Amino acid sequence: MSYPGPQGPFAASQAPAGYPPPQQMAGAQYPPFPQPGSPYAPQHPPYAGWLRRAGAFLLDILINFGPMWLLMGIANAIGEGRSGDSGEIPAAILGWGGLIAMIATLVVQLMREGRTGQTVGKRALGIRAVRDRDGLMPGIGLALGRRLCQFLNYAVFGLGWWWAIWDTKSQTFADKITSVVVVRADAGPARQPAAPWQ
Repeated sequence: MSYPGPQGPFAASQAPAGYPPPQQMAGAQYPPFPQPGSPYAPQHPPYAGWLRRAGAFLLDILINFGPMWLLMGIANAIGEGRSGDSGEIPAAILGWGGLIAMIATLVVQLMREGRTGQTVGKRALGIRAVRDRDGLMPGIGLALGRRLCQFLNYAVFGLGWWWAIWDTKSQTFADKITSVVVVRADAGPARQPAAPWQ
């Protein structure tokens, strides 16, 4: 049994209109994977330094939990300063108000980071979190996953946080798991994802 030769019905010269010519399969070489710096690899602005990231993290801690700590402190002072039940109701109201303020702040910060790559702390320090594969904003879903994975950074004396000091992409453990990098915000424009939950 013979097979059609190069001039048979599947030859490139006789391929139907609108179809690409068939590629040679035997011994065909696949194109090389995009290397860093090539026009097909994602181009990121300079990675954010560890000190900037640490400063933004501490500022966000103060913003996220500061109102709750303040209101809880006032509630505690009221509860201890008044005898009997007279201080319990105001103290309880302030305590619950502090808890609600913390939850609201965490939600707002999460939405900001998903849509713009920046929490208030990151914006103040001029850095932004983006997806490593394409440089787009993380989206709310990925930002939430990264926030949950940050608990792994505390393992082994906070090794995940220290890892960003010597990592080539300045990534913590949570960044590596979620494929996120933190870059300088002043070195490139923000690019939005196709959908907010991507």
